[in-house]
Amino acid sequence: MPLGQKVPSAFAAFIATGGEVVAHNIAFDAPILARGYGIAIPLLQMIDTRAKCAMNNVPLSLKDAANFLDLPFKKMTKGRLLIAKLSKPKSTDPLVWREDSKTLEQMYEYNRQDVEVCRAIDKRLPDLTPFERLCGYRDWETHSLS
Repeated sequence: MPLGQKVPSAFAAFIATGGEVVAHNIAFDAPILARGYGIAIPLLQMIDTRAKCAMNNVPLSLKDAANFLDLPFKKMTKGRLLIAKLSKPKSTDPLVWREDSKTLEQMYEYNRQDVEVCRAIDKRLPDLTPFERLCGYRDWETHSLS
């Protein structure tokens, strides 16, 4: 979904009714949702699987956490290459982005796989207490202001 596009009404309603959003490193995702799409998620509605990893002595990267926990889902190895490829235009004069269907489908698959890994980590590790969650979010919130 391109930045600035309106989020689906079902997602906005989910957030408005107290739905929780699970992400690995919410400090990355929350500002994109807020600034890029105008949807601010209350801190206690965010579940950060990276923070859950930290509290359980599990490696912090999604890839390493999946391997350490021996999850049935693994992070795609070529994801960084896809991000790099899609982040740079084919040309700048005129500005032309890479939008071939094969590369975009590979990127969608990379994102789907990341979601499955994140879900598996969330299910495997114990929940953080509200206090632990709040401390972690206040920490990244403070650092994101600088």
